[in-house]
Amino acid sequence: MTQVRPDIGGLHIELSGDGPPVLLIHGAGAFAGILDPVAQALLPTHRVLGYDRRGFSRSKHPPVQRLQTHVEDALALIEGPLGGRAHVLGWSAGANIALMLAAAHPDRVASVVVCEPSLLLRVPRLETIGALVRWESKRLRGDGEAAAAIFYRWVSQYRGTARNAFDEYPKAWQDILLGNHAALFVEARIGSGAGGEFLGPRTLARIGCAVHVLRGASSAAPFQAGLDRIERQMPRARHSVIDGASHMVPTDAPEAVAAAVREFAAKD
Repeated sequence: MTQVRPDIGGLHIELSGDGPPVLLIHGAGAFAGILDPVAQALLPTHRVLGYDRRGFSRSKHPPVQRLQTHVEDALALIEGPLGGRAHVLGWSAGANIALMLAAAHPDRVASVVVCEPSLLLRVPRLETIGALVRWESKRLRGDGEAAAAIFYRWVSQYRGTARNAFDEYPKAWQDILLGNHAALFVEARIGSGAGGEFLGPRTLARIGCAVHVLRGASSAAPFQAGLDRIERQMPRARHSVIDGASHMVPTDAPEAVAAAVREFAAKD
């Protein structure tokens, strides 16, 4: 069932299935369809809600300045369509939102599966700065789509190869991602939270539910550095490496992601 929720900022949501409720939260610049392969794997046994985050794609809204707004939207979706409590899957900046949500509202989050939280600013590296300079030079010249293409190809690279997942996506997906460039670069700026600025040790320590962190074995080195840090700071969480996956774990290995969600839901 596809609908627009005017009571929650005009969010475009896709809600289907029956069973334990699951909320899917996409990353920066993306849209609900990026997580659809995971949703399809869950639908036979779960009630799944995917949505375009506020300001992206079909959720028409000015670009959002801080991830906290997205945390509030996610909470409203759990309290509304999902009945008050849900398992949460977040990817990239969406994983940051999921962790912030679990820390702030433990009674609403049954478990969290996060794919490659984007903790780039918690562990700054030269590769990150170099990529930022390349896309910012295009953006400042007024070519937002070209800047976005540089961003997506960098985050979706398979480390040590010339491949990137963005170039292998359907053109319809590429067009949607490029069309989100304005909201993408507002979210990607320093201070928004998309780089993990708000996910310090105290925040992570407040998370009491079960957490499973998935990393792609072939994701870019800056993501790996951030994941090393979160592994040290969340020793009670489960940490798994997905062979052959880039940062785009949900499209590289949707069944592995769905299996992690199903395991937690079965124990709830």
